[in-house]
Amino acid sequence: SCILLDIEGTTTPISFVADVLFPYARHNVRKHLTDTYESKDTQEDIKLLRAQ
Repeated sequence: SCILLDIEGTTTPISFVADVLFPYARHNVRKHLTDTYESKDTQEDIKLLRAQ
């Protein structure tokens, strides 16, 4: 599994991203992070996001 962050206008219409993917991410990100927070992969992803 992975989190793909930049597809808007490249592989997918902007309207699909705004109307479908953003609401899906908002609805599911808390559960995903809660469920996987202690995993090595999630901790590394958080570290990389903070470094940006």
